Amino acid sequence: MPASQSNHPLPILIIACGALAHEIVALQALNGWNHMHLTCLDAELHNKPQLIAGKLRQKIAQHRDDYENIFVAYADCGTGGAIDKVLLEAGIERLPGAHCYSFFAGERQFAAIGEQAIGTFYLT
Repeated sequence: MPASQSNHPLPILIIACGALAHEIVALQALNGWNHMHLTCLDAELHNKPQLIAGKLRQKIAQHRDDYENIFVAYADCGTGGAIDKVLLEAGIERLPGAHCYSFFAGERQFAAIGEQAIGTFYLT
């Protein structure tokens, strides 16, 4: 019987930046989130942000039929809104913020850090 017809919902898929993989796997283990599967895009894409949205679109298409819910653990990552466009088309949510640093610190805390350390360069 397909998973969608059983008493158990399909697992959740998180599509994340490879730079976040270690932290996400640690959260899975710490919280016993066995229902959550992780797949990552190469962190090297930060060097070519214009490629991220296309790779994300491919990954969504590859896994769309296998998961009831897909979430994206990416910020905008220098794509100029291209990630948001892909996710809007797919009906998928992502973490808020322009940078992964902002969702690690929290939006307010990240803004405060930015005000205190004007001129900081964030290497992703």
